[in-house]
Amino acid sequence: MARFALVLHAHLPYVRAHGMWPFGEETLYEAVAETYLPLLRLLDRLYAEGVEARFTLGITPILAEQLADPRVKEGFSAYAKDRLSRAQGDYQRYQGTELEGSARHQVAFWELTLDHFHRLSSDLLIPFRQAQDRGQVELLTSNATHGYSPLLGYDEALWAQIKTGVATYRRHFAKDPTGYWLPEMAYRPKGPWKPPVAGPPEGLRAGVDELLMRAGIRYTFVD
Repeated sequence: MARFALVLHAHLPYVRAHGMWPFGEETLYEAVAETYLPLLRLLDRLYAEGVEARFTLGITPILAEQLADPRVKEGFSAYAKDRLSRAQGDYQRYQGTELEGSARHQVAFWELTLDHFHRLSSDLLIPFRQAQDRGQVELLTSNATHGYSPLLGYDEALWAQIKTGVATYRRHFAKDPTGYWLPEMAYRPKGPWKPPVAGPPEGLRAGVDELLMRAGIRYTFVD
């Protein structure tokens, strides 16, 4: 019998205080507005309608820390207000043209986004935790800095990534994680290891699965 698991992966590099565009905080704000908040609205609607929505969502420690950061919360609010102002200007400009409908849609979207964000008291992690507590979603953790597990030069380095990822999850979601998202789904079994470039010494290395089990993780994904 075939089984299907819907697994979503949420990760963004650390862009806090790294400017806005093209590779700065704007990428995070876009994801909040266009992905994370709509997903929370969907979960709320399904719960209110009594529809089961069981899937798995990985929120990496780097993303969780940014979503919880006061600077990021203030920055997103300012970003959304700016987008709303621009949309309102476009609506005035394009009334009576073929672009009026699109402009009206943008105004409604940013009004909804701002209202939703403020109703959550600017905190996206609490509603994801609540969705997990009511059985809608199972949240995963990941390596602390999204380090590529097979190429980390020492077992101690990989263990630090894993235990910090578990601790970050515990702090934000008030329980221990059972699932884990390996960055790039990269797995290394136990055995001889040779660095691809000069650096750490060759030797016998623990498998990624051994360290995950030591941290209490029960499952991960490799394909």
